[in-house]
This record gives sequence, C-alpha cells and structure tokens, in this order.
Amino acid sequence: MDIDQGHPYHSLSIEETLKKLSSDEKGLSADESKKMQEKYGKNKLPAKRGTHPLKLFFKQFKDFLILILFIAAAIAFLADKMTDVYIILFVIVFNAVMGFVRNIKRKKPYMLLWDWKRRRPKYCVMEKKKKFLPKR
Repeated sequence: MDIDQGHPYHSLSIEETLKKLSSDEKGLSADESKKMQEKYGKNKLPAKRGTHPLKLFFKQFKDFLILILFIAAAIAFLADKMTDVYIILFVIVFNAVMGFVRNIKRKKPYMLLWDWKRRRPKYCVMEKKKKFLPKR
C-alpha cells in the first residue's frame, strides 16, 4: 500500500480516507503494522540535543558590528576615555542579552514540542483492540 503524503486527508470524510488508504475501521493488523514499520520506519521524532544556554549567549558576540564596538572600546580605553568604554561595553552586553532572550523565545515552541513528545500515548487500537505500547 503506497500512501500519498501530499493528499489533504483532513478534508476528506472518514469513508473516503479509509478507501484511499485501503483500510477499514478495525485499524491495521499486527502483520500490516510490522510491514509499515519496515517500509516507513517507526513513528518517532529524531532526538536532537539543544544548544547550551551559555553557548547561545556567547554566540551573540560573533557579529561584525560587535567586533567594531570592541575595537572602539579598545581605542577609547587607550585614549583614556573610560566613560566611553563603559557606555560601549554596556551597549555590547545589552545587545547580547537582548539577542539571547530573543533566541530563547524563538526556541520555546520547539522545547514545548519535545516536552509533548515525552508524554507519549500508552496504547493504540489494532484490530478493534487496545494494544498497550511498551516504554522506549
């Protein structure tokens, strides 16, 4: 059975979907399930490790304009303009903190997805029976 992944199954009725998938309301048999797993693989998301927060914070200093600000702070230090040095360093750190917060907020939906992944289903329906799934 080849599954057309590009087809909008959500817009079809139950009967039409079952017909297109060559299935019925009983669900898959154990043999069909095993064949599908061999052909398409297990139904699981790949594990991906996140970036460590410190690495994410220090990544904010890799910008070309930040390098220019560091050079400006060094020149101000050599010119003995300490007020300018403090202001420039404050701007650099403030920019890094704001970029870090923005990246954390951007990654939050993905972290929630991985949290959801841990709450996996405890059973599935096969041949009109509840089959309990083993823990992974």
